Amino acid sequence: MTKFFDLTKAMFQEKFRLANQVLGFSALAAVVVTLYEMISISAAPWRTLRHL
Repeated sequence: MTKFFDLTKAMFQEKFRLANQVLGFSALAAVVVTLYEMISISAAPWRTLRHL
C-alpha cells in the first residue's frame, strides 16, 4: 500500500513539475510579449515624428 502511494505521489509530482514548467514558460512568454508591445506602443510616436 505504501509503495503504491509513493508511486502515485511521484507521478503526481512529475506531472505538476511539467505543468509548472509549461505555466512558467507561458507566463514568461506573456511578460515578454507585453513588454514588447508596451515598448513598441511607446516608441510609435517617435517613429511617426521621425518620418515627418
